[in-house]
Amino acid sequence: MKVLGIESTCDETAAAVIDGEQILSNVIASQIDIHKEFGGVFPEIAAREHLRVILPTIKLALVQAKLEGESETFADLARQVEAIAIANRPGLIGGLMIGAMTARTIAETLGIPLVAVDHVYAHIYGVEPSAMRFPLLALVVSGGHTTIYSLKSHTEYEILGETRDDAVGEAFDKAAKILGLPYPGGPSISKAAAAALGAHDVQLLPFPKLDNPYEFSFSGLKTAFLRRAQELAGGDFRMPSEEIADLLSDDQKNQLAYTFQESAVKILLNALEKADQEFSPQQIIISGGVAANGRLRERAGELFGDKLLLPDLSLSTDNAVMIARAALAMGLPKTDPRELRVTPN
Repeated sequence: MKVLGIESTCDETAAAVIDGEQILSNVIASQIDIHKEFGGVFPEIAAREHLRVILPTIKLALVQAKLEGESETFADLARQVEAIAIANRPGLIGGLMIGAMTARTIAETLGIPLVAVDHVYAHIYGVEPSAMRFPLLALVVSGGHTTIYSLKSHTEYEILGETRDDAVGEAFDKAAKILGLPYPGGPSISKAAAAALGAHDVQLLPFPKLDNPYEFSFSGLKTAFLRRAQELAGGDFRMPSEEIADLLSDDQKNQLAYTFQESAVKILLNALEKADQEFSPQQIIISGGVAANGRLRERAGELFGDKLLLPDLSLSTDNAVMIARAALAMGLPKTDPRELRVTPN
């Protein structure tokens, strides 16, 4: 069954066509370069960019899927898909509305079934559904979300814990900004950490103490990192964060990056280890943008071995393949286009 997926929850405008397990196309228009100067996503600019590129992105996905038709008009191409899946929650309100209105208009105009999908849950489907064995645990780690799910099936699941404040991806961005490293912070911290010399015996940052072992908090980790960086730069808590990077050597920045990455990875995997011991899943999935982190992948592989499933790097960050896969795996629960609503963060 051919499903068109559409994703516009944050700073990627994405469209993809799948036919069952086969990926026919996967198009992503990233806004990373646009938001670099702000050190994070600027919501109003993101919304305008979604509006500018969403229809060309969807058409390109339809064309690349090589759907056969009498013409390559948008309508003729779109009529050949059998359902449209749209991420309608959570995310930035502007991008959500643009994606939802586009999907709704196509579905209602052409009479194609519409399926509303939770963006965070859909990240699990960076992994092929046919590879999943239930029950399983899934840790979704991204720029805006850090969540552990327990799944009995594609449609039976519960959230074991979420972040109380910053998501792990946000924490990486903020740590990178303190060190004067480029946005997005995840790849920058990872690269700097890999260059750290003699940092393997470094003292990790303090871990949060929470009543629920499956909940996360990264605001304290961010503050502890700031204090460590201020101290290494020769100051105290009064030193402005924007002055720190200029007072640190490259070696010091690399050591701090290593410390932050090791601490963040350990926090994530400690919670996942506890869930593994309690629920004894057949498989464990780690997905989302932070799942592209090489150190996280390495340590998770050491801990969980053959139980671990990881998405391809191309399907770790926001994409529309995961939206289409999730809709199909859940049995395409239809949404009336006129009743489609969006739920922001």
